[in-house]
Amino acid sequence: TGVQTCALPIFPSAYLLQARSYYNLSRWAEAMAAYGKVASTAPEKDTQEEASYFIAQSAASQADAAPEKSPERKKGLEDATQKLNAFLKGYPESASRAEAFLLLSRIHLMLGKYSESSQALDEARKADKDKAFTDDIDYMQAFAETRRADQFLAEFKKTEAEAALARAGQIYGKLASSANPSLSAEATLQ
Repeated sequence: TGVQTCALPIFPSAYLLQARSYYNLSRWAEAMAAYGKVASTAPEKDTQEEASYFIAQSAASQADAAPEKSPERKKGLEDATQKLNAFLKGYPESASRAEAFLLLSRIHLMLGKYSESSQALDEARKADKDKAFTDDIDYMQAFAETRRADQFLAEFKKTEAEAALARAGQIYGKLASSANPSLSAEATLQ
């Protein structure tokens, strides 16, 4: 009298709905696991792409929720960076490429890697074909360049610091004349 078990069919669409639900509930670890199932079972490339992107996004959100100076946060941000780089390498034609580079830049900012942040923003600018993220890219790039200049000054690299500050000033000047009033005001204060 053995117990009979039957294998349940795998439904990638059910995993996808479950993953999206976990993500929307900010249950990052469960979202990553569910998106992992989607990535490994979905036959459609666009569904695999979505899963890969949201695995990275969930990893970044989970790390961001950790205490600010904790080792878990730093490790989580580095893990999210690896996942984003894998997504960018695996899906070079993705419509989410600009967003992925923006997230990568934000993570680099949180890790204090200002040069890498600025480089990611250069890539975001190239990927932003419809210019949907121009103001976000500009604002983050001006901030990254300002922090980069601070690093150069701390290392007594005056020429590099001046170049980074000049770039930041140019971007802040552009933002100050922006049509977005709150962005314009913020840039003017810089």
